[in-house]
Amino acid sequence: MGWLTALTAVRRLKDPLLEGRRRLGPAVWSQSTATARHQRKRVTMSEANKVLVRRWVEEIFNGHRVEVADDVVAAEFVEHALAPFGQQAPGQVDGPAHTRATVESLRAQFPDVRMTIEAIAAEEDVVSVRVLATGTNLGPLNGMIPPTGRSFSAQQSHWFRVADGRIAEHWATRDDLSTMLQLGVIPRPGPPAAPPAGNGAGS
Repeated sequence: MGWLTALTAVRRLKDPLLEGRRRLGPAVWSQSTATARHQRKRVTMSEANKVLVRRWVEEIFNGHRVEVADDVVAAEFVEHALAPFGQQAPGQVDGPAHTRATVESLRAQFPDVRMTIEAIAAEEDVVSVRVLATGTNLGPLNGMIPPTGRSFSAQQSHWFRVADGRIAEHWATRDDLSTMLQLGVIPRPGPPAAPPAGNGAGS
């Protein structure tokens, strides 16, 4: 019977899936394969969502192709990002229109504005991206402050929620303080002023 044992072993080596099912049992094997399919689906969805966010950065903001917003951003869009000196986040807006207005406003203030992706990660419907934003202030800042002619370079983090193949929600954390210091809008703090002569202790 030794040859039958050897033949069985060879067959098992040729079909590891059947061997795995035999070892785990039908119920556990079914659950395991379902989990694997779900994980593959999650990976595929996450990769597709990262492509959307890359298009948001590279095509819309860096490439100034605002028409791409119609393909990338959902009509029902929630904006949580607060503009510099803003009082409150926009909230529920028309996504493509809001995106176009944001790009046009930034370009009016910083014609050479650019975001360089340094890292990007995704988990199911959420994508996060870390960027280095740069630009030169040649237009009125926020439409109020005269242009300074200075450049800035600052870190930003953007978070997105994707729904039905489009970006549906956005959060941002920006280093606006560093940006305003570089632009000269906010003066850099210096050492405390020396007390007037004759006002020292014991005088």
